[in-house]
Amino acid sequence: MKIADVQINAHAEAWLNQPDFPYGTVPPVELVFATVSELGLPHGGTRAELEAAAQTQGLKPCSVMAALALRLAWTDQPEGRLAREHRAPDGSVTVMSLPFLSEPPGEPGDHYGFYLLQAEGQLWMRGYVAPADHIWAPQDVLAWSKVSSH
Repeated sequence: MKIADVQINAHAEAWLNQPDFPYGTVPPVELVFATVSELGLPHGGTRAELEAAAQTQGLKPCSVMAALALRLAWTDQPEGRLAREHRAPDGSVTVMSLPFLSEPPGEPGDHYGFYLLQAEGQLWMRGYVAPADHIWAPQDVLAWSKVSSH
């Protein structure tokens, strides 16, 4: 990421340096961006509710490598803002992925992953940890993998 001039936060740096981080090729995948509201949750929802709603639309969590590949490829992401605590920053896209660390951060049941942002002209890939009962806002943008029909 540093070679590509992508900034990372402490979570992302720690996870990317884990010996068991699942580096590898990204399988061919069609990514779909959808707000929480577009998934059918106009008042927001928990991760479990998001996954259930996404499944009804033929979407599923991505490989974590999709987050890295998308960050490196998506250099013209619209400008957002870093300043939001306990919420997805304005202009960010959270890549919904399956657990990828043998020792997950946070408490049992917490969800973690990466979100992508451009702020102050700088590309970011930031790690996050959210409790299982965290309510994602209706306007939060999420990236999912489209379920293949093959």
